[in-house]
Amino acid sequence: MSTEANKAIVARHAAALNDHDLSALDEIWDPDLVWHGKLRGLGLMKELIAESFRAFPDFRATIDDEIAEGDRVVLRFTAHGTHEGEFRGIPPTGKRVTWTGINIYRLEGGKIVERWVCEDGLSLMEQLRGP
Repeated sequence: MSTEANKAIVARHAAALNDHDLSALDEIWDPDLVWHGKLRGLGLMKELIAESFRAFPDFRATIDDEIAEGDRVVLRFTAHGTHEGEFRGIPPTGKRVTWTGINIYRLEGGKIVERWVCEDGLSLMEQLRGP
């Protein structure tokens, strides 16, 4: 696949997450997707993301930067959401939170086969626990 085709697939992935459309991920992710540092396999990935959507039902992310070469696409993003469900043991706070991160995707055969995620989890937790 071309770099432009890979960028289009990652853009569909970002749109699916913003639309909370987990079924679209079946077309975008390889069934054996490796999410480095988290999980392996499409089903477990969807469960983890669904849990986050329950915690932040208005979750939205914007792409701040995109870099692509060959089979890799890198996104720097800013995410927002209102904490309305339990998240990592923290009961709902009703707080509107913002966090940033960088995702690296490796694509093969028109699907995302690997994902590396580096999010500012400390900032997110500080906002949720706050003063």
